Amino acid sequence: MHSEIGKRILLRRGQKNQIRLIDISKLGTALGKEVCEALVGVHVWTGCDSVSSFAGKEKVKAVNLIRKNEQFRDTFVHLGQQWSVSDELFDALQEFTCSMYCRNTKAKEVNELRYNMFCARKGDASSGQLPPCKDALIATAYKTC
Repeated sequence: MHSEIGKRILLRRGQKNQIRLIDISKLGTALGKEVCEALVGVHVWTGCDSVSSFAGKEKVKAVNLIRKNEQFRDTFVHLGQQWSVSDELFDALQEFTCSMYCRNTKAKEVNELRYNMFCARKGDASSGQLPPCKDALIATAYKTC
């Protein structure tokens, strides 16, 4: 990626004397083309820096999931290229969301995972610790497109 463009793309991070520059071109090369193609969809789904869609879940976790899982990469490539969310795409987004909240879950629907997590904590769980319910996720899906 870096050699194709011929220019470096730098992102300035930090404040005052804590400033650092991140070479986006090198980062893109390290992540690979497939992950980079999925980043638009990941950004749309996980929210921007000021309005997060998922409490306490950072973009780094989402990116790590798509790096490890080809199905999730494909899901976000499709999300980044479409104006509507099909039932199949929504099901894949639900499964991804479940994986963001619980790495080893077999749950593929957020309501099931919410229930399992609530029971595992014996009812001692705040709403911020649980994934959004299906209705909230549907609202997110339609907000993104």
